[in-house]
Amino acid sequence: VSYREGKKLGIKMDSPNSSILIGRKGKNLDALQLLSNIYAGRLGHEEVRIILDTENYRIRREEALVRLAYNTADKVRSSKRSILLEPMNPFERRVIHSALSENDKVTTESQGEEPNRFVVIKPRWLVRIYLGSILLLYVHDFLSLRSKSRANRPNEIDFVEGPICHLNHFLTKPAASADF
Repeated sequence: VSYREGKKLGIKMDSPNSSILIGRKGKNLDALQLLSNIYAGRLGHEEVRIILDTENYRIRREEALVRLAYNTADKVRSSKRSILLEPMNPFERRVIHSALSENDKVTTESQGEEPNRFVVIKPRWLVRIYLGSILLLYVHDFLSLRSKSRANRPNEIDFVEGPICHLNHFLTKPAASADF
């Protein structure tokens, strides 16, 4: 036992085969932790949360995820395009969301279905107007209007850059003639 905090019990495992215990991206360690928590629950300790670790993998993974979040946020900010990260477990997604929660240039969102939920990092000021309804995400550094291909998305106009104008102006004009 490496630590005990309230209802959390941290167990550090030492083994010459730590890489096998960890598995690819921590999958084996997560599975062992799940089994440990199920077993503790069956013994009548449902309130205890067991956290397994070896070679400080959990801390190293968290640091790597924070670095990934910051690097990806920089890419999103410079390219002004959304980036999808690989599927992650809830803990890892929470680390990404927390790392970028104070960033005023990007926003994060989890999408998909378990076990393949992933984080999308988007530029914070992006407005999409669907003809007939408006989905307002945020708007940043607007300079020009970019219209999507009518064949791919006939009812959608993306405002990626350009000054914010009255939305009524765009809703009253046909999509092809929307201008600044």
